[in-house]
Amino acid sequence: MKTVSRLWRRMTVICILGAVSACSILPEAQVQDSYRLPMSRLLPPAAQPAPVDLALLVATPRSGHLLESQRILVIRQDNQINAYKGAQWSEPAPVLVRDRILDAFRTDGRIKSVSNDAISVKSDIELQSDLRNFHVEYRENHPIVHVQLDASLVATAVRSIIATHRFSIELPAKGEQVPDIVEAFGAATDQLAKEVVDWTLLRARPG
Repeated sequence: MKTVSRLWRRMTVICILGAVSACSILPEAQVQDSYRLPMSRLLPPAAQPAPVDLALLVATPRSGHLLESQRILVIRQDNQINAYKGAQWSEPAPVLVRDRILDAFRTDGRIKSVSNDAISVKSDIELQSDLRNFHVEYRENHPIVHVQLDASLVATAVRSIIATHRFSIELPAKGEQVPDIVEAFGAATDQLAKEVVDWTLLRARPG
């Protein structure tokens, strides 16, 4: 009996060592640094703006499957699509753009009520959009951030389109390192959001 017991203990130890050995040969998960967009540098209007009696809903932009991920995309000069290794966005690109536009409307302060599609509230108009580009392009070996949004203003009550517009921002990055790229995305989305706010106020004012 003792011999059998020792044999079982030996076999158990061998199995445990075998399991540990098997785990050690599995590839380790790649460490990912997550980046949010830099804090917006948009400032409130110098003078107190006249309020606009509207409720606006900013919908999350639609996009293709590549932009729905958290990868920081790069398009090379041969049109090959890559992503920065070891780095990712804190949220998918459509969410980053939606939140930057929301921040811009709230900083501007002219529209009375601004919400997003994560909560169910009544609105007078909706800002719907397609995010066409949110990537880095290399031109003459220099990185340029490209953000493009096709926007539509929709009257909620009758589900009719009030206006459409394409916004396209291109800004060169100061360098090729990921923090330089992220900083350029921050400036580009600030400019995009500012243009979206001004256009919305121009086209959606009552009367």
